[in-house]
Amino acid sequence: MTESLTERLRQRAASQTAETEQIVKAELSKLTSGIRQQLTGELSRIQSDITATSLHISTDLTALKWASRYWWIALILTWLIGGGLLTWHSMSGSGSSPGQLSLSDYQTFTHEGRKYLIVPIGSEPANCTQSGQTVGCVLLPRGE
Repeated sequence: MTESLTERLRQRAASQTAETEQIVKAELSKLTSGIRQQLTGELSRIQSDITATSLHISTDLTALKWASRYWWIALILTWLIGGGLLTWHSMSGSGSSPGQLSLSDYQTFTHEGRKYLIVPIGSEPANCTQSGQTVGCVLLPRGE
């Protein structure tokens, strides 16, 4: 009788173990399916975000590329116009600003390979201080 009881208890434990395994497998299957669905949804969302971000970056880079081309064109044009204006200004003989006189505003003559300045009538000799040194200079008349 003890053998049959022991045998019945073993059979019952085996059937309960099998039943527990089936329940655990079913629960694990549900859990796996739920996790798989969540991960698939998240991966789809991440892929969609990456695609949208890539498209946005591509659009911004295209705009930046065009802007940089125009910036270089504007810079080159500025250099050309500035250089042209400086060349024209220096060639037109108006190199000095109003109120300032240059050597070309006075008469000069050359004798034995040396150039001499003809001082305007009414000029007065003076002493000037330049960089801490006293040098000879000429005070020009008011009209000059």
